[in-house]
Amino acid sequence: MCSQGRNTSAEFLTALIKATKNLIKPYTLSLLRVVLPKASDPQLTMSRYMIECIGLLAVVGGEELTPHIPEIMNVLLTALQDAQAPAAKKDSALVTLGQVCANTAYVVEPLVEHPELFTIFARMLKTDTTPETRREVLRVLGILGAVDPYMRRKVYTHP
Repeated sequence: MCSQGRNTSAEFLTALIKATKNLIKPYTLSLLRVVLPKASDPQLTMSRYMIECIGLLAVVGGEELTPHIPEIMNVLLTALQDAQAPAAKKDSALVTLGQVCANTAYVVEPLVEHPELFTIFARMLKTDTTPETRREVLRVLGILGAVDPYMRRKVYTHP
């Protein structure tokens, strides 16, 4: 399939999940297994739509996605840290991170397990000029919740 056809298919799948949440629910894990590897596709449009699909599947499937959180976090962190990635892909990864965390009850742990998130969020707040991106960073931080400073200090000083 040509690149244009793949991008159209990815866009269609994203729209389909948005429009038919109740019909898609039984197929959430099957779709996730297909979408997850494609989220790292070198084709930027394809990977952006697949990242959006992951977020939508998290909204639909909720805690069913919990066993796949390590894989999902790897994809999202890679997208957020990619200096070459366009802003649209990073924004999709940020929104998806919020959707995954909010719908799978994966809160607080991401900040402890992935301390690089603090650096990523700080960089996004400093360098991104769009108010929407800044608002989304703050929204995701709110979803993730507060980290106990004592526990954070304990984790970083005693490995």
